[in-house]
Amino acid sequence: MSAVIVVDDSPSSRSLLVDLCLAAGADSVEACASGFEAIRALPRLADVALVITDVNMPDITGLELVRMLREQPRFRTTPIFVVSTDAQSADAERALTQGATRFFQKPFDAAALSAAVSAALPGKAKGG
Repeated sequence: MSAVIVVDDSPSSRSLLVDLCLAAGADSVEACASGFEAIRALPRLADVALVITDVNMPDITGLELVRMLREQPRFRTTPIFVVSTDAQSADAERALTQGATRFFQKPFDAAALSAAVSAALPGKAKGG
């Protein structure tokens, strides 16, 4: 089972990311509107293969979420992708420093993100 958690407070971005993950081969996608919602969902999700989070959210930022996940043994090696619209900040550097696997600038190249999602999912990179 290759479950993905998508965390983004923008409904349109969240929907786009969910669709992209499903098209890339995710078996299921848990869509969360906030970092807090994602933290609450984690205990009921058995097998998380990938987390994709936006940076700027109203409660727990994506960078805080990355740090919190990396502190848990269960998520120490789980791929975490961070997406952000803020091109002028050091979001990419901060995300990678916190433990993110990849950083994608919004608007992102859908084909590149889809390929990265597929490669991150167990057994998907080699065609399933």
